[in-house]
Amino acid sequence: MVWADESATEEEYPEGRLFQGPCGPRIRRSVSSLNGLAPRERDSLERVLEYTNSDEVVGEWKMPVDEVPVGFSGEWLIFGRPENYVAVSQTGELMEIDVAASALEVESDPEQEHDYFCSEDVSKAFLGESGESAYLRCRTLKDISTGALRGVAFQGPCT
Repeated sequence: MVWADESATEEEYPEGRLFQGPCGPRIRRSVSSLNGLAPRERDSLERVLEYTNSDEVVGEWKMPVDEVPVGFSGEWLIFGRPENYVAVSQTGELMEIDVAASALEVESDPEQEHDYFCSEDVSKAFLGESGESAYLRCRTLKDISTGALRGVAFQGPCT
């Protein structure tokens, strides 16, 4: 499952056709679960790791390439854009989620950064011992079901 940008129409990028993404060619798929993808397509999905304040990894999700996680709703990770948010479970189930972008905003707190470089422990958990990436990001996301703040690591889209 890959999402074309807002300028794309179904006619330009019908399911199964290639289109140019920020990091190179992508294939558009319409699925109700990430498990509906072919194994090669599932392997190309982006990982998102949740970690605690002590850098212990406590969860892992997959999401489409070139997406950015924006929040949580309990066990569901939310990604997408306003008016078009999607949530994914750790098992790969997908659902559209109706939430205002303002509900996902992390309030400014001097002790809690929103975007930051990942710690060495989180980087190793994500990339392995010798891994390096210019795109690895750590971010604090809001859980709209509890109001709690949760830390995630993910590969940001190519720019």
